[in-house]
Amino acid sequence: MVDPEGVYKLSEPGERLHQGEVLAPVIERQVGLDGEGEQVLEFEHKFVVVLTQDCDLEQDFRARAEVIPDGPPAEREAAQIKRENGVLHHVLLAVATTANVVKGRVKTDRNMEKVLQNKDERYQYLAGSPVGGAFFGREFGPLVLDFKRVFSYPLDQLRREMDACRTRRLAYLTTPYAEQLCVRFGYFCQRIALPQDHARITRVQQALPGPGG
Repeated sequence: MVDPEGVYKLSEPGERLHQGEVLAPVIERQVGLDGEGEQVLEFEHKFVVVLTQDCDLEQDFRARAEVIPDGPPAEREAAQIKRENGVLHHVLLAVATTANVVKGRVKTDRNMEKVLQNKDERYQYLAGSPVGGAFFGREFGPLVLDFKRVFSYPLDQLRREMDACRTRRLAYLTTPYAEQLCVRFGYFCQRIALPQDHARITRVQQALPGPGG
């Protein structure tokens, strides 16, 4: 079921994960150190969005469905290696918050307007889901992803959380919205910090005396 605006499609039971899928909630676990040794810290995120490439998620789903056939050891080993090559061990998740939370970070209305228009490379603004209809019970409001707040999550553990309904699959972005999310996250990861801005270099050059000056 696709929403009237064509942005989201409902996640179906037994279906593979999708890039741009909204999950709720997810508990991030980190191992920290204190005076008594290692300690597991838990952070509950109300919403997260899957960033892992869609083709990798599809390949993982197919690989997990592969049955290792009975037969000679060499054939079984080859089939096992093929399966392992397709299986993902972790998925990449982005923490999703509300626009109000982000507004407190960016400080000014002008900066927030850039976030809402997806003109700030750090953030991705997503519209909320439809209210009622086929989405009844899976609604969520507008979300903002912070590309500085991402973490990997063991896929086997995530599948167990979803099977136990501790984490719910809500909906996933359709084309071209999922691809736009992918491109913007890729740009954020690949951006290059320059030692000096080109405009500043130009101003300095213009201030220097010309030949013979």
